[in-house]
Amino acid sequence: FFDQLNIRANALLVNVEPPPEGLEAPAELEHAMDLLRNVLSCQDVYADRGAQHEHDLDKILTCILDPLLEMCTISASRLDKVNAAVYIINCVYQIQSTLSVYDNAEARVQQLDTRTATQFELLVQEQAQAMLTHTGLSAVAVPLQYWESEPAETRGPLARVQGLDAAAIRASMARLDAYLSAANFTLAGACEMLLSARVRTSLMERAVKYITTLYARFYGYVNDPANGYASPADCLSRTPDQLVTLLQ
Repeated sequence: FFDQLNIRANALLVNVEPPPEGLEAPAELEHAMDLLRNVLSCQDVYADRGAQHEHDLDKILTCILDPLLEMCTISASRLDKVNAAVYIINCVYQIQSTLSVYDNAEARVQQLDTRTATQFELLVQEQAQAMLTHTGLSAVAVPLQYWESEPAETRGPLARVQGLDAAAIRASMARLDAYLSAANFTLAGACEMLLSARVRTSLMERAVKYITTLYARFYGYVNDPANGYASPADCLSRTPDQLVTLLQ
């Protein structure tokens, strides 16, 4: 039985196709999930919680999922990093959706979350960078991070840093105001193609956290008299808490 299952599963690695344009899971993955459902039904693995059946379930999942995930990885290698991350996460989401109906497959579902952790972190950075650009905070972030990298005892007041004088800050905040007024807080680029509502929500939450943490840090510096801003409130009219509320 397992020899035949291995043959069918490893056939997935023959002539691997490029990912679909929409970066959704390919038809081959859905066919593999149909095979998995049929096998589990025939083996009655789910109905019987005995140790032997638990062992059989794990062996069946390994037999099908390992080559399936390898197929997805090979296919994703034809894409750039961001698109590849979206595609891998979509494929894993499809697999998890199938496994979620089997209580004794919970461990495998959690393992799959771990498998996509790197891809998810890449997309958090992508979304955060897009939001920095759209909000105008990228003009603040770059010189701020450079200033922060200098030894605290030798760096000068923040107001003297090129691009962080009061006029430059007000210009950046005008872009932030325009972004907040539009209230168009959507995922950027390929991230919009993520299929899992849970992943999409978590991704946006993490990116917003990145933005608001940066703003809070910057707000603290601007309101520190040592940094040379004559009228901090004229530079930054919103508190960090107000920005958090507006971005939710």
